[in-house]
Amino acid sequence: MLSIPYTTLVLAAGIGSLAAAANAAESYEIATCGASTMTTVSATEELTVMSIDTKGITRSNSANKAFDNATFECASVVSVAGAQRNGLGYCKFMAPDGDFLVGEQVLDSTGGGKWKFLQGTGKWKGITGGGEYVPLTSGKPIVAGTGQGCSRATGTYELSSK
Repeated sequence: MLSIPYTTLVLAAGIGSLAAAANAAESYEIATCGASTMTTVSATEELTVMSIDTKGITRSNSANKAFDNATFECASVVSVAGAQRNGLGYCKFMAPDGDFLVGEQVLDSTGGGKWKFLQGTGKWKGITGGGEYVPLTSGKPIVAGTGQGCSRATGTYELSSK
């Protein structure tokens, strides 16, 4: 089976306890770490397509602790043709207080990609913005069909007026 590092699939955002001012852009920098399960949909010499389910947790590296200690789940589909990797995924992040947000990630050939916020609840209702993510590390899979690793995500977000 083709091994795709977990870090190429993790999204770049999370949840935290920051109370941001309405309509004021806030920066974030987080590390996301988790484990994924991969299911091969099709595999030939020319093209491999797989679905990936990832679960993990975030740690904020920002002074404002935005998105700290959020847990997440991502559902992604990835295609690999030679060195070209493409993928699209959706992730739900849940803050320790239960509020959540959903975002979309687009994988690029570097193993990283772009992220955008789609929706949120509670303090994250009306969230917009996004950013980029890059792989930090990935280990040798402990079990076939799995991946473990971490990514670094940076970007900005805004909250609409209530």
